[in-house]
Amino acid sequence: MFIIFSVVLAQENKDSKWGISFSGFVKSDFILDSRQTVNAREGHFLFFPQPELLDKNNSDINAKANFNILSIQTRLNGKITGPDALGAKTSAMIEGEFSELRMRI
Repeated sequence: MFIIFSVVLAQENKDSKWGISFSGFVKSDFILDSRQTVNAREGHFLFFPQPELLDKNNSDINAKANFNILSIQTRLNGKITGPDALGAKTSAMIEGEFSELRMRI
């Protein structure tokens, strides 16, 4: 690995520069359910309303409203540019969401 890295530095073009640029977006979901629900991923995927469940006073326990704010699809990208190596341009992208992290090279 060190030998390859040394060769790449020896072939570096003096005009190419290191850099990083950021981009992305903010996405928020505001959800008001009139009763409790069966869902996944902290309310992001709604399956169906909870069935009636009566307490000792015959009041439906699941007939309570629920409000959620979700921003788990907000994304931040970082595009990294590096020096030219052996006549090829080098770059990398790091992309992060609140739900997962990906790295593309």
